[in-house]
Amino acid sequence: MRRNIRKFIILILILCISIGFAVITASLIMNASFSFTNSSFDLHFSNINVLSTSTVTSPTATITDSTTINYSGTFNKPGDYIDFSFYIVNGGTIDGQISQINTNLTSEQANYITYSLKYEIEKTNVGVNDYVYAGQSRKVIAHFEYKEDIDDFIDLSNLNLNLTMNFIQPQTVTTTVWNYEYSGTEQYFIVPKTGTYKIELWGASGGAVFEEDIGKGAYTSGKIKLNKNQKIYLYVGGAGKYAFSDDSSQNLRVNNDFNSGSSATTQLHPEPRYWGIGGGATDIRLVNGNWNNFNSLKSRIMVAGAGGGGYEQISAATYKRYGGAAGGLTGYQGNQMNYYYGSGGTGGTQTRGGYSECLEELNCISTLGINAQGTFGIAGTRDNFNGHTGGGSGYYGGGGSTHVQGAGGGSSYISGHIGCVAIEGSSTQDNITFPTKNSVACDDGTIDIECSKHYLGYVFTSTKMIDGNGYEWKYHDGDTEVTASTSVVGMPTHSGTGTMTGNTGNGYAKITYVG
Repeated sequence: MRRNIRKFIILILILCISIGFAVITASLIMNASFSFTNSSFDLHFSNINVLSTSTVTSPTATITDSTTINYSGTFNKPGDYIDFSFYIVNGGTIDGQISQINTNLTSEQANYITYSLKYEIEKTNVGVNDYVYAGQSRKVIAHFEYKEDIDDFIDLSNLNLNLTMNFIQPQTVTTTVWNYEYSGTEQYFIVPKTGTYKIELWGASGGAVFEEDIGKGAYTSGKIKLNKNQKIYLYVGGAGKYAFSDDSSQNLRVNNDFNSGSSATTQLHPEPRYWGIGGGATDIRLVNGNWNNFNSLKSRIMVAGAGGGGYEQISAATYKRYGGAAGGLTGYQGNQMNYYYGSGGTGGTQTRGGYSECLEELNCISTLGINAQGTFGIAGTRDNFNGHTGGGSGYYGGGGSTHVQGAGGGSSYISGHIGCVAIEGSSTQDNITFPTKNSVACDDGTIDIECSKHYLGYVFTSTKMIDGNGYEWKYHDGDTEVTASTSVVGMPTHSGTGTMTGNTGNGYAKITYVG
């Protein structure tokens, strides 16, 4: 039974930093002189701000002695919440690692109060084993809430909540594998130790109702040397959705914005129809920014392309047109009906995006003959209605379809993989140029590995590129170009414990320290 709601005050004391050093002893039988650089271990708070609140009254937040945050406020009813931000700053010369996160909440109190601490950029929870490297600042968003879904009340009027994070000096790199799932925003990796890292990327699949109509995502991998404290950015693509229409629904557009740009539009029809959206590519960048910012896109050193969207019509005679799979060097064309309006989108390549056009032999009408061109890093899609499916994104995006056809898959790219073509650093969004190597202009079909190397000098070794249909794109001595294997080899699953033909669902990324 609900009784009068009691007001309560939360007092948060955060980050009691503790660190211990082992005692070092030595016996020498010779005269020796040693010098040591000054070292410091300095973890502290800065820049605390109240961001938002509901009906919490008198919210205050202050920092005392740089390692303690004091927060107070009055929560008046269930559902009240408070958000505030602060920075964990490592002002010393020694890396810090979270060893413990403790709270004094009883199990009963935890039924009424919930809290979270999330990094602002990564959108992930603050957790044990997280690093704050020397010279680094990490912004955290704290959320505290008086739970709304409760049946009764206990006395919380004088609650003092104590939340403590303990830090230690990391002695070795204890984590060797870092996994990144789709988050809808950029994520980053700060290199904990100079060495060689294996990077694996899986592109997302396109949208469709039936699995057999899904354009699957590609896989890319390679090894690269990275320096301690270097920061690289990961953009993990999301799986394509689909738009639905029937005789009662209105024209509508469904977008898959992050790392894709693809969309699908519907068309009124008496029979149910599904129009798939292309998936989002997964890539590694050296410059961050909005996913479609050109300077960020051109800093990509590895890309796993995404599959295109499929079309499905549910009727007595079911029409299904699958989306094109993501490519190795070139994406696959979306499936098309050769007796109906429109055409399927072609796949992106190393130097140009896929497209769709209304071919004369398809008896197209003029309003359906609008190209849906993919571009550098962005999938092809149409602006008007009348129904279309969206291309998969990639190094270059696949083409969107015109009318009731499947869309094309995006291409993949690895700096250091033969057959790939890197753009020049002087390229602009309106003028993308490609280098000339050994007196030959780099273009699709090149077998000059120099053409693949990114203009910023980051080059992978031991590369592997497998398209969404499970074929490996590999050069063999004596060949005149790089083509897909003649048989399916499959790609690793995200866990690395098995293989799969192509990636279905959201994209994925994995970084492994290999020495």
